Amino acid sequence: MPSFLQSLVPAEATGTYDKVNRGATTLQANGNELDIPVGKVGFARQGTPTNTRALMTLLLPVLLTKVPDFYVPGQFDAELDGLSATADESSARQLKELTLRTVCPTTKVAKAWLNQLDSAVIQRDADSVLRLFAPGVVVHATVRNQDASLSTLDIGRDEFAHSTVAAVKALSKFSQRRLSIQAQLQEPGNCDRIVVRSTVIEQGRQNAKAYRIESMEQYLLENQAGQWVATGASTRQK
Repeated sequence: MPSFLQSLVPAEATGTYDKVNRGATTLQANGNELDIPVGKVGFARQGTPTNTRALMTLLLPVLLTKVPDFYVPGQFDAELDGLSATADESSARQLKELTLRTVCPTTKVAKAWLNQLDSAVIQRDADSVLRLFAPGVVVHATVRNQDASLSTLDIGRDEFAHSTVAAVKALSKFSQRRLSIQAQLQEPGNCDRIVVRSTVIEQGRQNAKAYRIESMEQYLLENQAGQWVATGASTRQK
């Protein structure tokens, strides 16, 4: 990009003025362009390009030696500068979050893991359920009693896997569907730990009676040697 000398322009000069408060910009005029740094004003005189060298020089965009008097500082300039700084930080944070979502396929991992869990339950395969949970994990289950009160149970991995499969085996016409799946990193920048939340509906027939249960499930998935397993889990019946 060509570099042009600073210029002092008469106050009555007609043209395009470009003042930069933050960052930088480029002023294009008459086939030429000028980089304008922060705190400076660029000016391009109004006119029609001509082949006369002197006049062409006159029409080149230039940096002014001072800010024109018609740029009067406003009462909100300080506030706007503060908001601009906050906006810069917010934009940087959003860019980082977007980059992490692109690099870390959280939703893809969550859906794949839940699909394995759901398939294992439907197939009444307790061993496959076990493999999806880390040894020593405790499942916190909040269930609704017949009187509508709630009780919380802490269940180990083995008991959870086998009791879940046993319960499904006792049902007929069992089916389930997930209404929502949300996934996010537990810690910014750590793609190996993902928090998964999902609302699921289970329904079927038990002792010739139809039933329907809606629950909110949460899992902490951890990548262990290339295998995603749940190191934390909870379910709450609605």
